[in-house]
Order: sequence, then structure tokens, then C-alpha cells
Amino acid sequence: MDTREVSMCSTIHPVYSGDTVQRWQKTGDGTQQKMSLPRPTAVTEYNKYMGGVDTSDQMTGTNSVHRKTRRWPITVFQHRVDIAVTNAFVIHKTRCASLQERPMTRQQFQADIFRLRP
Repeated sequence: MDTREVSMCSTIHPVYSGDTVQRWQKTGDGTQQKMSLPRPTAVTEYNKYMGGVDTSDQMTGTNSVHRKTRRWPITVFQHRVDIAVTNAFVIHKTRCASLQERPMTRQQFQADIFRLRP
């Protein structure tokens, strides 16, 4: 849905590079007509790569080590552990695919990582 304005902040993108997008807009008499609206470069780049972020969020959300706590540093630490485990699992799956081996499931992989070893 393109019904709300969003704010974006970027230090690497120019404000506007000439990209436009076509959107329907109601006219005064109740009909709709297509209008060409400017699209900031940051929005174009976000839309281009947001699938990877969504996949990362989905993978991090399943089998998370996050537990409710009142102390924010613990929450940040738990989130970083989740990201590290997710990245390690992706590397594991890629390695197994290149060696033509069957990878562990996410639960097996996470249990193997957190198993205490003598």
C-alpha cells in the first residue's frame, strides 16, 4: 500500500536521482488518473534489498534465544547471538550444498552449537 508517507534517512544516497513511480490519484470529480510521482533513491534501494532483510528477520525469529528481560543490554546481546547463529546456519547450509551433503535442521544446528562440551 502506498497510502502513507514514510521518513527515511540515508548518508550514502542522493535525495533524488530522477526516478519516478506511477500512482493512481483521485481527482476532484471522483475519477482516478495516473500521476507520476518522484521516488527518492533511498526508497528504490530499500525496495531492491528488503527481501534479504525480511528473510533474515524470519530466520532470526524462529528458534530465538531471546528471553524477556528488563535490562536492555541483555536484549541487545540476545539479538546479536540470534544474528550470529542465523549467519552460521546459512554458512552451514551453503557449505553442505557445495559438498553435496544433507544439512542439519535449524533446531539440530542450534542444539549442536549450544551443547556444552568438556
